[in-house]
Amino acid sequence: MSFQTVFFSKTDGSILGIFPNQYIKSRVAARRLFPDTDISGSRFFYLHIPFQLDPSQFKVRFSDHVAPRIVRLDGSDPLPAFIFSSSQQILSTYKNVVFDFEGGAGDYLDEADSLVAAALRYPDVNFYATLSDDRVPLLNLLSGFDSITCLTPRIPFPSRAGRIAFSEICRFPPPYPRGGKIGIYSSIAGLDSPADRNPFVIPGDLVSQAQSFISAAFPTKMKRLVALHLTSGNSNAKSIDTDTILRYLDPFLDTPGLYFAVLGGHGEPLIDHPKFKSFCGALSWSLVPAFLSLCSAAVCIDSAILHIAQHLKMPALGLFGPTSPESILDDPPGISVLQAPCDCCPCHNYECHLDGCMDKFDPPAIHNALSALLSLPHA
Repeated sequence: MSFQTVFFSKTDGSILGIFPNQYIKSRVAARRLFPDTDISGSRFFYLHIPFQLDPSQFKVRFSDHVAPRIVRLDGSDPLPAFIFSSSQQILSTYKNVVFDFEGGAGDYLDEADSLVAAALRYPDVNFYATLSDDRVPLLNLLSGFDSITCLTPRIPFPSRAGRIAFSEICRFPPPYPRGGKIGIYSSIAGLDSPADRNPFVIPGDLVSQAQSFISAAFPTKMKRLVALHLTSGNSNAKSIDTDTILRYLDPFLDTPGLYFAVLGGHGEPLIDHPKFKSFCGALSWSLVPAFLSLCSAAVCIDSAILHIAQHLKMPALGLFGPTSPESILDDPPGISVLQAPCDCCPCHNYECHLDGCMDKFDPPAIHNALSALLSLPHA
């Protein structure tokens, strides 16, 4: 079964009939196919789930301007349970299951953690993944990810495979339920609780390469190095500009032996200050965990770098504006977090540029949080 036609009352949304594997185009056709079902005064729509729905447990919410959708009798959203059940059925049916990755590198880490946990939960299933080639080296550093076969042009798509798309997360409007994004990805992967974050296993040669970058960029008198990630690759709404970060970190700029390494992609703004060195575009994804492992702490926007810091269990401060820690991070997050002090935050609108919330943080709050991570005196 892959879909069903749902007929519901135009008066109260009660379900009058559910017809599996039938694209029924009219009430006339439904009466002909199912003469014993009373569907008078009804509307209908197609529901794509691969298991039989019990009509006594659900109703339909609808209006003239919104597409009809299934809800529980108490009005709550059953979609998470539907997606979880669909994935469980696929994992229980197929020997080979392909997972389509989606999103940015931070999403990839959440998805990879979910797959590693699912591979342990379903040991008789062969797990495959379709994903961007440039992020495979990063995921290969995660403990346990070697059990997942990453599909490339050299590795053919397995025959008779079930398929699960992590893009199903797009059907969940934020704020997300318990466990944040990793909770949703875990549910999509057929798990009934959020997956644990897997540690990175970083080879010595990568650590040596990262140390070479640091030694060449900073003076020998450096005692502490703080990694910064300030610019979102998806939207400027989560980003912090250079003038703002200098204002936030101003109390630290005279601290002896304390320096800052700015990570990110090509073309990101440079910070004109002797305490700051830019590594934007210089580090491969596989080098980033090695580089961070040599830092004393990290200060990041909601980004993949923050997720990597989580996996490393290093001291880290996450600065959140349009997004919320509760929706993005698992519980507990394992890092320190601050939410921008704006009435509209979090708006969950990645494209919002109305208020500039990322420049509204209280500098003493950032100072105290980072001082705690570095074991320095507070303001």
